[in-house]
Amino acid sequence: MTRDTHAGLTDAAATPVEVGATYIRWGLGLFVFGLVSGFIPLAHYMHGSFEEVHEAFLKNVTLWWGCAFTLAVYVAQVGSLGMIALGLCYVVLARDGALTSLTSAERMAPAPNSVVEYEFKISR
Repeated sequence: MTRDTHAGLTDAAATPVEVGATYIRWGLGLFVFGLVSGFIPLAHYMHGSFEEVHEAFLKNVTLWWGCAFTLAVYVAQVGSLGMIALGLCYVVLARDGALTSLTSAERMAPAPNSVVEYEFKISR
């Protein structure tokens, strides 16, 4: 199995505004993913609400961490807000003329149209 990865902003013509817009798009996408995946802990708690619970259990703060997926949702949402903030910094600094060029590492991440193709070869 071989893997080919194609990234969209690896050329030398990538501008700070394009990189910033890509960060903002990815950040918004991850934030929506966090909102949608936030229903998994809610479903977990709704399922647990059918069980007989007592007053002490409901006052326990660990009830919110009863589903292991809760932390993953928070990480996705906080990370997405960080990506949006970085993207806005790129756009604002480029607009003000304080940021005129990018390094090759800045052009690589995140790739806007990254496509991963897998090719399976069966050898006999």
